[in-house]
Amino acid sequence: MVPLPWQHTWASGSSLRTELDCSAGVLRGLGAESFIAGIGPAVLFGSLGAPGHLRAGISATYLGRTELGERDFGFPLQFTSYVGFEIEVGRHLEFGYRFQHMSNAGLGSHNPGLNLHALSLTYRF
Repeated sequence: MVPLPWQHTWASGSSLRTELDCSAGVLRGLGAESFIAGIGPAVLFGSLGAPGHLRAGISATYLGRTELGERDFGFPLQFTSYVGFEIEVGRHLEFGYRFQHMSNAGLGSHNPGLNLHALSLTYRF
């Protein structure tokens, strides 16, 4: 995550800030796997003194394989939108949950979409 310059803090201590969210990994399922990578803006909302924040964003997502088992995603370029939260559980440790939806927005011949529930554990150096 790379901080972006757009942010606002209200007198109450609540803040809205933006980041560039970058990710890479492996998508496994249906007896197959694919490289997956994404990049896009995220918005974070939190309050002063609160141990966590809400996060929402959208990313352009690349799939190395468009077919996983019997599911054909139709096009290597996908779009992933998500909403979730992250909670600090230590000075450098953060736990998160997000619900995300990925689809090719009609760019491919097939557009089945994919909904995921994702958990994360982040260590910040």
